[in-house]
Amino acid sequence: FALLAKEIEVATIEPFIKSRDSSIIADATNKGILPIATACRAMLQVINNNATAITLDQGRFVEDHAGGRLWRLNASANVAAGAIGEVEVEQCEYRSILHTVAATEDFYHVEIEAKDDLMLAGIRVRDVASNTTYSQNARWMNVAAGAESYTLTTDSFRRIFVEFGADGRAGRTVTTGQQFEIVVKECYGEVDIARLKDASLVEVNTVAETKISVRFKEGGVIANGTNPLSVAQLRVLASYPSLYDENAVFLSNFDYSVRKKFMVKLDFLAVWNETEHESYYAPSYDNVNHLHLCVKAKATVNQAVLESDIQAYIGQLDSLFMGRVITSVVLEKPIIVKIDVRLAAPHDAASVESQIRTLLIGRYGRG
Repeated sequence: FALLAKEIEVATIEPFIKSRDSSIIADATNKGILPIATACRAMLQVINNNATAITLDQGRFVEDHAGGRLWRLNASANVAAGAIGEVEVEQCEYRSILHTVAATEDFYHVEIEAKDDLMLAGIRVRDVASNTTYSQNARWMNVAAGAESYTLTTDSFRRIFVEFGADGRAGRTVTTGQQFEIVVKECYGEVDIARLKDASLVEVNTVAETKISVRFKEGGVIANGTNPLSVAQLRVLASYPSLYDENAVFLSNFDYSVRKKFMVKLDFLAVWNETEHESYYAPSYDNVNHLHLCVKAKATVNQAVLESDIQAYIGQLDSLFMGRVITSVVLEKPIIVKIDVRLAAPHDAASVESQIRTLLIGRYGRG
């Protein structure tokens, strides 16, 4: 807990509205907000120019010609002779780390060093001796003593650590010489989908595979990749209490929990309950024990999936609202803002105008 204590100390320097980047990052560390990216998923077309059928097994990799990124087949592709098949691919890479525990220690940490330009998207941990896969938990909440589990932590440098448990408290203490296989899933996060066209197999195993070609399906993006939360986005989450956790039931505040999980995928979000709703609209029995949701995805193609994912997540936070989320459509309306500014002679008016415009748009929308 020495790392967490240090971050709490930094966060308390600005106890009210946090503005310094270091305070915001420390606040994110206290809240367990990890620098995790999401891999892009798309449909790949496999063109078979052979006289016989061909199969590409799940787990094969292709490389796009737009940026040299690796994409993994999420299913096997069986393509008839002279036909065009489709298969889902995910932009990600996997690597395995074999770690030997140096010393018996409660809440033992293992740092996961990221590869250049790649971002962490997921981790699996396995005890080599017992071949037991450890489960991931959120900051040791509801984890029994002795459970084979781990959690992910970070620090002010945004490094990622795998943290094991402690006997008699939460999880299990690792022992000297114990070996763990840590499988790391990494990706490039947000991808320019407009440039996704041609691709090629990373490895060609047979002569028949030399006669096939692969390309990304036009308009076939299933889910856009996302980068970890930026400091500007963390600044919004920093406005919530420093030691806020995922317990959305407290004060019925689901906004923070939903925003924390889905913020990178949306431009606008509002979650409110029946009391708030009926303070502006006429009362109705349809609102009883219901939450209201209004969200706008960054990419229109993800709107329906995003709404469904948020509704399911709210149901996980509180089973009372499982299937009881009313979704409203976001109606965008332009707002004319007039700003009168007086500048001293040394300042460049055009530069200041550009900075004001950038600040307003960054905080409140587009313009």
